[in-house]
Amino acid sequence: MKQVFLMAALLFMVTALPGRASENQKRGQKRQSEAGEEQRKLIGSTPVNDSQTPLHLLAPDYELPYAEISVSGIRSDIDRVLEYLVRVTPTEVADKETGETNDDNSRIDAKSRLRRGDFRLTSYEWGVVYSGMLRMAAAASDDRYSDYAYSRMKFLGQMAKYFHQPLLDAGLIDPQMRQILEPESLDDAGSVCAALIQAYRATHSEELRPLIDNFINFILY
Repeated sequence: MKQVFLMAALLFMVTALPGRASENQKRGQKRQSEAGEEQRKLIGSTPVNDSQTPLHLLAPDYELPYAEISVSGIRSDIDRVLEYLVRVTPTEVADKETGETNDDNSRIDAKSRLRRGDFRLTSYEWGVVYSGMLRMAAAASDDRYSDYAYSRMKFLGQMAKYFHQPLLDAGLIDPQMRQILEPESLDDAGSVCAALIQAYRATHSEELRPLIDNFINFILY
């Protein structure tokens, strides 16, 4: 009885399944055809994207598209970056409550702070920027880049001695200057100190030396 049942099942598989497989194949082909037709319609009415064209063949939709790089093009872009940074990183002291510029350094007190720009002059990232500016000046033989770094670091050196007394008196000053006078982590000291050392070796500006010594003492001890 079992043998009869097995023979019947085998016969069914041999005769019925190929036909069913063929039907499935036809349905799959139909779906592919319909999808292809829909895709052709989309391409004609909408922007080309990865659904219709392999991703690596699509042109990037960037405001600044990739193009052949030239020395003049790179220089033009970097010059624009420099002009922007000069504009948005001022070297001024202001009253944090009124926003009034303080032109008399002898009046600096606990309410004084560095004029806020788009970036902090004492941040870890800006220490990297200073070093980059010095390297760019050497590579491009353009003192505008080193002047940017020197002017900001010299400003910090000048301001440090005026913010020191308010720190002693009130114990609380502008966080940027606190970072210079009393660093609390290597991020406060590392990259800015490295840039200061490069600037000092190039200019021998004595206004930078106290900042370097303060940072080195913090790093070592």
